[in-house]
Amino acid sequence: MRVRTSPVLLELEDKLGFSLTKPLPILRNELGLLPLLACLPFMYLPKLLQGDTQPWILFCAILALFSYRTHAFIADPRRDVVLITLSALSLFAYIIRSPFNLLVVRETYTQFTFVCLWLVCSRGHSAHFSWALRFTVAIWFAFGAYETLSVALGHGLGVPEFLIGRFVPGRSGVPGLTAEPSFYGSLSMVQMMYLLSERDRKNAPYIVCAGLSVILSGSVLALILLAFPCMKLPSRYRIAAFVVLPAIGIANYFFSFAGLVTRVAYLDFRSVTALLLDPSLNIRLGNIYYTLWVHLIPSLSLTTQVDYQREYSAFAAYSGVFYDPNTPFILPAIGALIYGSGAFGLLQLLAFLDSARRQGAGFMGKVEKIVFVVACMLNPITLANPFLIIYSLKRDDANLQIDRTFAVDNGLRTEDTAQRKSL
Repeated sequence: MRVRTSPVLLELEDKLGFSLTKPLPILRNELGLLPLLACLPFMYLPKLLQGDTQPWILFCAILALFSYRTHAFIADPRRDVVLITLSALSLFAYIIRSPFNLLVVRETYTQFTFVCLWLVCSRGHSAHFSWALRFTVAIWFAFGAYETLSVALGHGLGVPEFLIGRFVPGRSGVPGLTAEPSFYGSLSMVQMMYLLSERDRKNAPYIVCAGLSVILSGSVLALILLAFPCMKLPSRYRIAAFVVLPAIGIANYFFSFAGLVTRVAYLDFRSVTALLLDPSLNIRLGNIYYTLWVHLIPSLSLTTQVDYQREYSAFAAYSGVFYDPNTPFILPAIGALIYGSGAFGLLQLLAFLDSARRQGAGFMGKVEKIVFVVACMLNPITLANPFLIIYSLKRDDANLQIDRTFAVDNGLRTEDTAQRKSL
């Protein structure tokens, strides 16, 4: 008892943001969630399949689906049934318009994972999700910092091949524990927005680490998304962020060969034409333009077959502007969903955005949720990404430390759910 009441220990716990003596209240109906939470930092690794999709997160989601709060199998029938139905129709629209190949298997995996994760995460956000995101942020930042230091010392990423994401020396940031730098930066942004929505000063070190991960990733889109968390900060912290982040980026440029400033320095800003000579930016913009404008009506009407590699190659050759990546993969997740599933994919996206909108506080909070999710999906972050789902279902409510569902399910007193401290 003397250890539990030690002022030094209590002060240390307050600084760390978690208790060193009291475990989180975990009941038997929540044990099935733990493998999913433990899998989040390593969801892209080790590499079993080629590409960005690995099966680990699906295995853990299925386990949680049948063991975590099963009394609330479908939390909101009106919302969940609509999304599940649209997911099934989207998959059906893709299958009937595509020859059976690995892309069909990939799409089936994506939609099935989305349904499993959605049902699990919508059963109430407990403190466990917050701990999992903090854990992920810390591990990703430490690994990204190690990769950056290794590159600066001339040793490459310095990790085994099965842990290496896509990395182009001198032209991109490090991928961290994800598939590529754009994933690393954008998902760090999603984690940062979730932690900011909790309005807990104990999250400050993790928010800083997530911001540093964005710098290390070198993702230009993630840098643009930094406007969202910066606007959520109090004015004094906002000013500090606008001063400190550029300084860190410049230091990253001088002391390493990977990171945001290195990525920006590689681009040619003399003209729009020169800027489009960057292969990564050219392919990304071309994919967005083709799927969300040129081919939008044929996609929505479901009148064409799914044959993106051939169609985009013809479009790129005709345009004379865009590169032909010679790949069937579509970079923006929104474009991939609409191109492959047509009107059903668009309806699924709108239903997902409406669910995210309902969790926002006030008009601006709702707009922020929608715009941020859409901006994230301009990267290859699909609806089946667990971090995007966790963020979308997070209520922007600063009054409760943990949600009311968690408190009721675990028999906690409402006075024990203390109000959060404002940043």
